[in-house]
Amino acid sequence: MSSIVKTLARPPFIGLFAFFIVFLVQALGHTVMILMEKGFGEEYVFHSATAMGLFGAWLLFIGMKNENEVPATWLGFFAGTFLWTGWVEFSFVAYAWHLDIPPLLDASGEIATKPEYLLMSSSLGVMMATLVYFLLNKETRCNFFHWFQRNLKLSTGKPSRGYQRNFAAITALETIYVIWFFYLALLLIYDETILGETHPVVYVLFFANTIWALYLINRLLR
Repeated sequence: MSSIVKTLARPPFIGLFAFFIVFLVQALGHTVMILMEKGFGEEYVFHSATAMGLFGAWLLFIGMKNENEVPATWLGFFAGTFLWTGWVEFSFVAYAWHLDIPPLLDASGEIATKPEYLLMSSSLGVMMATLVYFLLNKETRCNFFHWFQRNLKLSTGKPSRGYQRNFAAITALETIYVIWFFYLALLLIYDETILGETHPVVYVLFFANTIWALYLINRLLR
């Protein structure tokens, strides 16, 4: 049994395991949101969303006290997922309902974009403004930000010697920002006044995204 566990803990199995867990959790996170809306109804759905966010905050608290990178990273990932779904995503639902924002309809009269996602689009400026901090942060270990710092000469100094990273906090924040970024990216891409789903640029972005995904999966398998 121990030999099987050791085998699964080595590449490529550990990378595949991480990929499928993250893939499934993201899909299930959206499913949970829909089930909460249908199951609890308008009367209690925001109470359950608040509880979900509190659970995410508790996971983050536990993770930030854990100095072991692997469990702290997983706790941070699930914390970020629950915080996003419970507090961030449902806050857009709540205020879209409170402000009585109508959905965006397509030509056939079907709902093309729900009110909460129309409201979410307005958070683009907040995301871009806060990303400036991460882009210029000298303590970052993110290869993406390092590339910009190196090639655009945006470095603000050398990392602090002895700086200890908190893996749970970093992972939770990264999870929230990645979900947030791609929500906004999709909303902008599929907006008919910007590109629209049949625009040639959308197909280019699709293939570029596929190539990037395959590259990342290949990195995981190593």
